[in-house]
Amino acid sequence: MTFKKNLIIAAICAGITLGIGSNAYGKNVQGKSDNKAKAEAVKKENIKIDKLENFLEEADKYFYSSIINNKEGDFEKCVSMLNAKIKELDEKDKTSEYRFIVRYQLADYYSVKGFRAGDGGETEKMVGFYEKAATIAAEVVYIEPTDKYSMDIITESLDKIGEYDKDKKKLLKKQVESIILGF
Repeated sequence: MTFKKNLIIAAICAGITLGIGSNAYGKNVQGKSDNKAKAEAVKKENIKIDKLENFLEEADKYFYSSIINNKEGDFEKCVSMLNAKIKELDEKDKTSEYRFIVRYQLADYYSVKGFRAGDGGETEKMVGFYEKAATIAAEVVYIEPTDKYSMDIITESLDKIGEYDKDKKKLLKKQVESIILGF
C-alpha cells in the first residue's frame, strides 16, 4: 500500500513538475519570440533612421551648394526633394515622427536663405523665404508642439518680416497661429 501511495504521490508530483516545467518552457519560448520580434522592430526602425539620415545628408549637399556656389538650381532641387519626402511621409503614416524632422529641415533651410537674402539687401526675397520658413515651422509645431527650434524659427521670421512690413507680419502671425491650432 505504501508503495502504491508513494507511486501516486510521485506521479502527482511528476505531473505538477511537468505542468510547471512545460508552462515555464512555454513562457521561455514566448519570451524569446517576443525578444526576437522586438529586435526585428528595432532593426527595421534603425534602417528607417539610416535611410532618413542619408536622405537629409543628400539634401544638405544641395542646400550648401546653393549657399557656397550660389546655385539657385541646387536650392530648388533640395526643396523639391524635401517636399516630395514630406508628401510621401504624410501619405504613409500620419503618426510618424519623421514628418516633423523633414519639415523642420525645410523650415531651417528657408530661414537661412531668408537671413542671407536680408544680409544681401534683397528684402522681397528675404520676406518670401521667411514667410515659407514660418509656415513650415508652424506645421512642425502642429505635429510636435514641444519643438522649441521651430518656435524660434517662427519668432525670428516674424521679427525679420516685421522690420520691413508690419501688416505682412500681422497677417503671417494669424496664418501661423491657425496652422498651429489645426484650422
